[in-house]
Amino acid sequence: ASTPRRTVAAHSDDTIPIQTQTVPPPRRKSVATEMPRWEIGYPLIVAAVHFLIVQITATLASLFGTSNSPSPPYGVVPPLPSGIWEHIVDPMRLWDGLWYRLIAVEGYPEQHVWNDAFWPTFPMSMRGLSRVTGLQQDVSGYLIANVCFFIAMVLLYQLVRVDFDMPIARRTLWALALFPTSLFFTAIYTESMFLMLSVAAILCARIRKWWLAGLLGLLAALT
Repeated sequence: ASTPRRTVAAHSDDTIPIQTQTVPPPRRKSVATEMPRWEIGYPLIVAAVHFLIVQITATLASLFGTSNSPSPPYGVVPPLPSGIWEHIVDPMRLWDGLWYRLIAVEGYPEQHVWNDAFWPTFPMSMRGLSRVTGLQQDVSGYLIANVCFFIAMVLLYQLVRVDFDMPIARRTLWALALFPTSLFFTAIYTESMFLMLSVAAILCARIRKWWLAGLLGLLAALT
């Protein structure tokens, strides 16, 4: 006699075990990990590449391009000192940069209500540096913006390395430096100062320096 065959219906409750693979968590370090050793060389190189790309492009556009319309708040843009500053700073100070120049010069007078749209940390820094060094407000703002960006890159590199490894930190810097709108970090805008202060605040909070994190956050909010 033949052995009877066992048949399984399509709706059988029999289950087939599924093999699963454990996915490792992101390469994040412990909260208790000490602050990594500071490194400034690599972030400064990335910041320098960003600066050269933006500045060379802007200077060439200023030298050989044609301005389409006057930049507010001035009908005629105030002149810069002749020489190297004219070709470096002039293309980086238009639009909001000239508003910050106006605030650095005259503050927040009642007759110019439009000035109130711009927060004071950056233009007051321009005023302070201008008075100390004798440089024109536009030049002071240009120097402040670019120094802040270089510092911000060092801080950001350190912040990412607190939690992740070096390749991730390096990719973070390049992503920020080469993003199309990153040109505003070199212009006389508040973006570079805000980036520096906000990253510094987060870094201080990450290492539990709460009072310093709060102070830097306050300054960032006023930027």
